[in-house]
Amino acid sequence: MKTTVQTLLLVSILQMAQSISAKDSDQIKCPKTNESHMKTISFFDLKSIDHLGKDIAAFSAMLNIAEVQAVSNGGINLELSLRYEGTDSIEIHNPLYFVQYILAGSDKTQLFNNTKPPIPLINRQGPIDPNIDFSFNILGIQKNGENQNIHEQVNVPTLTFNKSDRQSYFLQISKYLNQRTRQPEDIPEGIYQLEVIFSIINAGKGANGPQSRTLKAQDISIRLQKESGN
Repeated sequence: MKTTVQTLLLVSILQMAQSISAKDSDQIKCPKTNESHMKTISFFDLKSIDHLGKDIAAFSAMLNIAEVQAVSNGGINLELSLRYEGTDSIEIHNPLYFVQYILAGSDKTQLFNNTKPPIPLINRQGPIDPNIDFSFNILGIQKNGENQNIHEQVNVPTLTFNKSDRQSYFLQISKYLNQRTRQPEDIPEGIYQLEVIFSIINAGKGANGPQSRTLKAQDISIRLQKESGN
């Protein structure tokens, strides 16, 4: 069973990498956004889920993001929301570990990525540090609308979902790796194209065994400017 789960983790990470190549507070600290420019985008599966068990197939995911954002907020802010509508409870590997993104300039020739690997590929000793181990900032985590402790949540390897449970992650892309200087820099003003991808991996011992889904949201246009109203 352990080998099978490890294989699923690796496959999921490879799917994310291939897709990307192809194209300690417990309080929510999300900056204000221009509600008139808010957009909700549904994630789609990279592969058919017809062969999967009904429990893992019962997840849906949405991305909420303002298409116009202020540089003063510190970066590009987004909310990834995962909802479960299955009948039985299900245990999955922490989906936050598999969140990756591509941020490109409007002409898609320049990338503004932080290039940190998914959490399972990081060799570390001690607990996961939400401030340095992810390629994005974690501004807040909510379960069914209630704020969760960020440090505790990032160090929980698996999560259990019951019917109608909703887990929301408030994230911020604030830095990119300058390919010329090899130093991290702030995301500058500009128009960007964003893709977000993550995996849902069954951690339980159900009749169908470990299964996984890789989901993606793409073609997201964002303008980062000095004042969100201009």
